[in-house]
Amino acid sequence: DDFRLMVPVTPSQDEGGVSQTAVLLNPSISPDHSNNPSFRLYTANTTTIINYQQFFTDLYISNIRNQTNFRTTYEYCKAYEVEEVNGDTAEEVFGKLYDDPQKY
Repeated sequence: DDFRLMVPVTPSQDEGGVSQTAVLLNPSISPDHSNNPSFRLYTANTTTIINYQQFFTDLYISNIRNQTNFRTTYEYCKAYEVEEVNGDTAEEVFGKLYDDPQKY
């Protein structure tokens, strides 16, 4: 995963503090630079990203079999033990990655 945490210049008055915004960087679907294509399938409602699953295919195997099969790599909320995808949970994930890089 690759994401950025963006902090507003002015703290939100409604929140009583600083609210994080997460910018999720997508994996590449193109095999440019010999990477395996990946994509995400998001689950959302009208205001919130609830979760996402990340998929990939192994180009070497796909070329041998002459068939492309995408497999699930992981599910965000399950992998990082959070309830939804937002700035606060991204900050929580960052802390988990920093504190225990071997786990993730």
